[in-house]
Amino acid sequence: MKGKDEICRMRILLIAATSHEIAPFIADNKGIDILVTGVGVPATIYQLQKKLFNSDYELVIQAGIAGAFSPNLQLGEVVLIGQDTFADIGMEEKTHFTS
Repeated sequence: MKGKDEICRMRILLIAATSHEIAPFIADNKGIDILVTGVGVPATIYQLQKKLFNSDYELVIQAGIAGAFSPNLQLGEVVLIGQDTFADIGMEEKTHFTS
């Protein structure tokens, strides 16, 4: 593992779907590159792939607010994910949606 002084010299890329999710961090940290990808896995993959093709980074961090479709969760509640679904990718048939 790198020492603290080596981490400070690393080229770091912080990615998020929207700038609102990481706005406080952007204001306080000028030494890293920021990439706002847009919402959803396809947008993230596309934007990140373009960025990594043109630049080399030693550390990439994805940060932001995750979404959930459960009315049982409170805003800001921390959860442990047991199963994940790409809700924005799938197919719609006559009576239902398959992710």
